[in-house]
Amino acid sequence: MIFKPHEIRHIAKKLDHDALGIFPFDTLFGLTCTLNESNMNRLYTLKKRPQNFGCIVIIPNLSFLPRLTQPLSPFQSQKIQSFWPGPVTLIFKKHTKLPKFITRGKNTIAIRLPHFLPLNYLLNTLNQPIFSTSVNRSGEPAASTPESFPSNILEGVDFSYTSLSPPLNTASRIIDISQDNITVLR
Repeated sequence: MIFKPHEIRHIAKKLDHDALGIFPFDTLFGLTCTLNESNMNRLYTLKKRPQNFGCIVIIPNLSFLPRLTQPLSPFQSQKIQSFWPGPVTLIFKKHTKLPKFITRGKNTIAIRLPHFLPLNYLLNTLNQPIFSTSVNRSGEPAASTPESFPSNILEGVDFSYTSLSPPLNTASRIIDISQDNITVLR
């Protein structure tokens, strides 16, 4: 499979115009949209996701952290350097001015800085964070191939970009560093 920048730019335009779709992440295929409340509500309805479950926020680069998290401690800064970029989702205390819909009212936020050229190209083209969650109905196994995408999800998205496959085909590790220690959640 060959990375085609023009296709990724087309997907970025769709996302920038409030599309909801499927894209290959560094870990699994993911349902994705930009960080706005109507997109988030649409994603939750499509997935039948409980309202108190959060989504992972995928960032283009570290400059977005101050908008999403409380100021980082030296411990957190060191852990970021150890884990990112890569398939590790880190949990932080959320920024006090962050809208509640982004974290579903929780005081923490799950963030990942990936290392997968097509995804990084998409993020840099958009120049904004995006939501990510697995392609499945809540409570069901994550779809690992396009053939296993649930039909109701395929019918409810604006695009399904399957020209590339996720390199890892496994969910990200989730590590909570919000309390200046490491708690592995997944």
